[in-house]
Amino acid sequence: MVSQHPVRDKTFRTRPWLSAAVIVGLWLAFGVFIAVHSYVVRAQAGKPISWGRAFSLDLPYVAIWALLTPLILYLSRRFPLYCRSWLPHLGIHLGATVVVSCVQRAAWELSMFYLLRGGTDGFTLSWLVRSIVYALDYGVLFYWIVVLAAHAVHFYQRYQEGQRLAAQLETQLVQSQLQALRAQLHPHFLFNTLHTISALVQEDPEAAERMIARLSEFLRLALENSGAHEVPLHKELEFLERYLEIERIRFADRLIVEFDVDPSTLDAGVPNLILQPLVENAIRHGISRSAHQGKVCITSKRQDGFLVLKVADNGGGIPLEGPVREGVGLTNTRARLRGLYGASHSFELCSGAEGGLEAAITIPYQPVRTAAAFG
Repeated sequence: MVSQHPVRDKTFRTRPWLSAAVIVGLWLAFGVFIAVHSYVVRAQAGKPISWGRAFSLDLPYVAIWALLTPLILYLSRRFPLYCRSWLPHLGIHLGATVVVSCVQRAAWELSMFYLLRGGTDGFTLSWLVRSIVYALDYGVLFYWIVVLAAHAVHFYQRYQEGQRLAAQLETQLVQSQLQALRAQLHPHFLFNTLHTISALVQEDPEAAERMIARLSEFLRLALENSGAHEVPLHKELEFLERYLEIERIRFADRLIVEFDVDPSTLDAGVPNLILQPLVENAIRHGISRSAHQGKVCITSKRQDGFLVLKVADNGGGIPLEGPVREGVGLTNTRARLRGLYGASHSFELCSGAEGGLEAAITIPYQPVRTAAAFG
């Protein structure tokens, strides 16, 4: 259903001088045009007039229309033609067309008598009526030009408002999707951690106690950044360190973690909790299933205006047969990157240079100005 209440331009409503300037400017430009047109046409017809007389005839004509324009705009807003009651409103505008046209022509004729003749000698009512009837078609034309212009501005404003609301809804939808994806990661990680703690309670109570303490710190950092979709890389690495402290308790000497972080990337904005599921995937599938010592390497570098993040392990790597099966962590990582960066990112899984699996993320480099704390 189309609203019966017109949308008003907030700029013009809060700045009336701007509205007046636009009205005067448009009518002045039109007045200059018809004055030049009159001068040229009369010269070609062999009845030349001076430039002064051309402007003195036509500028007062458009000046009166400029004074009547606010009234026409008010009638257009008060009685719009884009609502259910458009038929009665049309009747009002038809009546207003006649009244406004008659007032404009009468005012112009009187101004011409005073400006050009210095008084009203020779002025008769019958002559004024003939002049009004003769010029009624022009009055109707100018009145409806203003009405149509007012309606065009209204529909443009509604279109702009619709675009703004659509953009807001799209942003809110993307944010809700990202929040839902992030919400899936926490239960997934907590389930694995609590399962490990329950196993350690009987076997190694001290290790279980340390893991609970590290888990508390991990959750505290997660809550501090719970409302942010992007954080500086140094914050993400600090968060990752808390997670790795938990995993080191679990694997002891079997887990080696190496960081190769370019200091110039520490202020780069990255998706919150983007590295943790990649490292968890490397540990879970690349190290926990092996009896040998496992290694995870986390690297970051800048390359051609992009930030490149890599997580590599020395585990079994990509299976020779069949596609890589992606769990909740990797699937959500892809979806979050797509929601945040669209086509301006890449996420690839490939075999590492020394075997194992390598996950590489490439996103636009956008610095976040906060003090770096990782190092």
